[in-house]
Amino acid sequence: MTHALQKESTHHYVHSKNHKWTTKVMPGEFYVSEKDEMLITVLGSCIAACIYDESQHLGGMNHFMLPHSESGAWAGNISHATRYGNYAMEHMINELIKKGSQTAVEALSHGAIDVVGKPSHDASLMQECTRDIIQKITEASRARVGQKAPVAPAPLPEAFISQEKTFKIDEVMPSVSSNYLGKPIIAIASSTGGPQVLKEILAGVDSPNTPPIVIVQHIGVGFSEALARSIDKISPLNVIHAQNGQLLKRGNVYFAPAGMHMGVVSEKEYYKIKLYDLERVNRHKPSADVLFRTLNTVAGKKALSFVLTGMGDDGAMGLKELHMSGAQSYVQNEESCTVYGMPRAALALEPQHGALTVSQIIKKIKEYVS
Repeated sequence: MTHALQKESTHHYVHSKNHKWTTKVMPGEFYVSEKDEMLITVLGSCIAACIYDESQHLGGMNHFMLPHSESGAWAGNISHATRYGNYAMEHMINELIKKGSQTAVEALSHGAIDVVGKPSHDASLMQECTRDIIQKITEASRARVGQKAPVAPAPLPEAFISQEKTFKIDEVMPSVSSNYLGKPIIAIASSTGGPQVLKEILAGVDSPNTPPIVIVQHIGVGFSEALARSIDKISPLNVIHAQNGQLLKRGNVYFAPAGMHMGVVSEKEYYKIKLYDLERVNRHKPSADVLFRTLNTVAGKKALSFVLTGMGDDGAMGLKELHMSGAQSYVQNEESCTVYGMPRAALALEPQHGALTVSQIIKKIKEYVS
């Protein structure tokens, strides 16, 4: 069941006695902040609960009402359900998590190799979480951090490989040959080291006439939205966390939500986002191969596509298919990659892709716009 968001408090002022910045949280409201401020409320029959995360320096208050009853006094008011005790604390915790994920994204922008979310207490998800951590540690061991010489690839542990069924794109999404010539669109795939490169690229592209840019960045669930918000702050373009059914517009950048595959479909003369809840492809969800395959169907040779830094071979098949359709296809050059796995795999499958530095990628996008 989906519930509308509870109202966030906007009652801010400087307290007359202690002169501290203060927010008053009224009944049915919540407030979450990382700032040094005072939260107060009013006496009444409701309940005010506070949570503080000492490690992240995040805190919040939720002044909620008695539990909601779908068959009782509040029947018909389900749109305000997060104001009630059944849902209020979960909602406030989700707000704390969103703000906390921003700290992790800032770490990525300062050179962290990757981030891993705190595992769920659900025992059924522990095996998947264990595989994720093993893969990320292996990726980190291959990363080029502050050194010019390439790092020798470290193989994934044999136990890891044998435990997980690896799905390829053909197993979850059939290839559809198409001579359809769509509108211009730009697609980018990246993994380890990607956030820093994406920030540089998207800070350097400034034309509002830039065709829509769709991006698959391999990142943990809970962090993709924070990454989009972070890059939106420094990019002249409008950077968005993609939603299903969203119309693609010039001057906008769309990040695939972690935990879902993202594709592009056409509707009349428009492109739209389509999210797919399919098996992981090439051990990733979202997968670049899913994005590239859908893009090849609707845009064909009008597409401009890139595979950036990262481990593994995700995007290699999709980039080859786009190249075969006549699309412009490029990889990030080895010298500028944190991990040269994905570009290397793409070139092994199709040697005709161009290899570009980050500054050359920015230039190529600007040429495409003009």
